[in-house]
Formats: sequence, C-alpha cells, structure tokens
Amino acid sequence: MPAISKIAPVLAVALVAIVVFIVFMADESGKGTAPSGSEVATGVGQGSTPANNAGGVMAGQSQAMRPAQSPIPQESAPGGGSAAPMLEGLVSGLEAKVKADPANLNNRLLLAQTYAELGRFEDGVRLLREMQSTNGDDSRVKLVAAMVLAKSENPEYLNEALKLLGDVAKQEPTQKGQAILHKGRVLKKMGNTAEAKTTWQEGIAQLPENDPLRKEIEKELANI
Repeated sequence: MPAISKIAPVLAVALVAIVVFIVFMADESGKGTAPSGSEVATGVGQGSTPANNAGGVMAGQSQAMRPAQSPIPQESAPGGGSAAPMLEGLVSGLEAKVKADPANLNNRLLLAQTYAELGRFEDGVRLLREMQSTNGDDSRVKLVAAMVLAKSENPEYLNEALKLLGDVAKQEPTQKGQAILHKGRVLKKMGNTAEAKTTWQEGIAQLPENDPLRKEIEKELANI
C-alpha cells in the first residue's frame, strides 16, 4: 500500500496527459456536428472514476468531444499537490487551442469546466457567461454551466443551476439522465434532501433501463 500511495500522483498526472493529448489531437472537434445526446449523457458524474473517464474519451476520440467531460481527475483538483504544476501546463495548452479556434464550442466548454475543477471557479464562470451570450440556447452550454455553477455555495448560482438543468431535461430528452442526476445533487447540496430523493426516484421511472445514468442515480439514492 505505501508503494501505491507514492506512485498515485504520478499515475494521475500520466492519465491527465494521455486524455488531454487525445483531446488536442482530435480532428477539429466542435466545428462540425455537435455531440449527440447519448454522448453527453456519458459525461463525467461525481461518482465516475478517472479510468472510466479516460476510457470513454479514448473510445470516442473520432467523435466530437463530450462537453461534460473534463481531462482533470476530480481527486487532482483543486490544489493538485505535486500534480498541480503539470495540470496548469496542460490548461495553458488548452487555452492556446481555444484562442486559436474561438469558434470551437466544445473546447471552450472543456476549458470552462477544467477551470472550475482546478479551483479557478470565476474564470470558468466568466468563460461560460461569454458562451451563454452567444450560444445560450445550446443544451451543451446549459448543461456544463449548470455543472460548474453547482460547485458554488452561492444560493443564486445554485438556483440558476436548477433552472438550467430543468431546461436541459425539456430541451434535450436524451440528456434527461444527466439533468436529473445533477438536479438531485444540487437540491441535496442546498439542504433539500427530501426533494432530491423525490427527483431521483421520479427520474429513474422516466429513464430507459439501458440508460447509463440510472446506476449513478441509484447510488445517490442509496447514500441518502
């Protein structure tokens, strides 16, 4: 066990490097077709593991980048320990990619979420506000904005996240699982545990048996 704990930070950095390399090498993601709802639905949840996330990106590297999937493993941010300097370097590369191709919505969404996961919450919100002003009706923008705002302790941001998630569920049925999962989490964070439980219970009844988000929601219910 001691040996594993010593190499864990190194493995985390290596994983991030691999995933971001794939993102950077993907052919012009976001310029053409947008990710399908099923692609978005397989994005990162709080219960996802870095290995699973990396596998999902690798399997779909020929498709448009999933907007809800950040290359930063949750346990590496914020702070990041010894991994922080390398993570910041990877972010700089993504910033350069966004600057070179500002029309690429998926890369901008990825950068906004990565900012938030590294503790640069205001930078993430600023970038999302820019996208909301130009692509505010896009369900991908609404979903990622909700996930980022949900990291805040500000009731105003949390209520905005709830509204955005409600919009996503109505606007894009294939993303309903993501919307239900995160809506329940926001409600729980706000102290509305009973309402969160009801949201998840009703949500499971609305989702098809093969929806990958069902298991995540069932885990949340088991922890109440």
